[in-house]
Amino acid sequence: MSNNTENQNGQDVDTNLLKKLMSMKFYSKLVSLGRFLQIFKGSTPFCKHQGSCSLNVANTLLRNFSIGFFGETLLNILFKLLKTKSIRKTLQNIFTLDSVQLGAIVALVPAAYKLILCTLRCCRRKEDKYNSIIAGVISSLFVFNLELTPLSCPQNDARRKFLIFLVFARSLQSGAEILKNKTKIPVPNNWEDILLYLISVSFVAWAYFDWKVLPFNVYNLMNKNGAQKYNDTVMMEVIYRGIGEKYH
Repeated sequence: MSNNTENQNGQDVDTNLLKKLMSMKFYSKLVSLGRFLQIFKGSTPFCKHQGSCSLNVANTLLRNFSIGFFGETLLNILFKLLKTKSIRKTLQNIFTLDSVQLGAIVALVPAAYKLILCTLRCCRRKEDKYNSIIAGVISSLFVFNLELTPLSCPQNDARRKFLIFLVFARSLQSGAEILKNKTKIPVPNNWEDILLYLISVSFVAWAYFDWKVLPFNVYNLMNKNGAQKYNDTVMMEVIYRGIGEKYH
C-alpha cells in the first residue's frame, strides 16, 4: 500500500514538473532562444542576404578588413616609394600596426551592424522598418567611443572624426531620399547626391584648415598638391578686381 502511495506521489511530482516545463512562459523562452540560435545556423525570413547570418557577418568582417588593411598598405607603399630609394627597406615596413588598426576599424563597424540587424530580425520578427535604424545607432557607438577601445591611438582620433562625419553625411542623404519618396513635391533627380557632395566639399575645406581631422599622411598629400601657391593668389586677386569693377 505504501509503495503504491509513493509511486503515485512520484508520478504527481513528475506531472507537475512537466506542466511547469511546458508552461507558456517557459515555452516562449525556448522559442526565443531557438530563434536567436537560428542566426548562427541559418537566416531569418526577413533576411535578404545569401547564406546564414553568421556567414554574412564573417564575410562582411573579412571583406571590410581587407579593404581597410590593404588600402592603408598601398598608401604606405606609395608614400615610401616616393621618399626612399631602398625598395627592400620599404617592403619590410609595409605591413604596420597602423594598417591592422585601420582594417579593424573599417571591418568591425559594418560587421557589428550586420550582427545586430540579424539579431533584431530574429527577436522582433518584423520587417526592417526600425531594425536598420536601431542597428545603425548601436553599431555607430563604436565609432564615437573609439578612443576608449584597445584600438585607440593618436591616428585614430582623426579617423574617428572622419567616420563620424561620413556617417552624418550618409544619414542626411538617406533622410533626403526618404523625404523625396514620401512627398509628392517634384524635385530634381539625384538631389540627395548633390547634398552629399556639398557636405563632402565642406568637410574637405574644414580638413584643409584643421589638420587634426584627417590622418597625417592624407593631410600631407592634400597640403602638397592643394596648397595655395603664389600664382593662385595673383589669379584670385585679378578675379576679385574684375568682379569689383563689374558690380561696383
